[in-house]
Amino acid sequence: MIRIPQWNLRWQYFYTFRQPVKVPAGSELVAEGVYDNTAANPNNPFSPPREVREHNASMRTTDDMFQFIISYVPYQAGDEAIRLDSVDVGGARRR
Repeated sequence: MIRIPQWNLRWQYFYTFRQPVKVPAGSELVAEGVYDNTAANPNNPFSPPREVREHNASMRTTDDMFQFIISYVPYQAGDEAIRLDSVDVGGARRR
């Protein structure tokens, strides 16, 4: 459904489809994240690199984290025609 080969936490916190996606009953959604904690990664916040471990569910950007958050509603005919890229969110139009 989506592939972001070079995710950048500085500019992309979440992804929203332009229109709802109908997922057939019985489908399996798989989320996979890959991390590069080596010295070769210029975005590694630690020099020298260190092992990153769970920190009591910390959400700090220095803690490797991967979330798969999905919002869903029961399908109704015509849902796929709804536009999500121009929804009024808190008085501001999202594009």
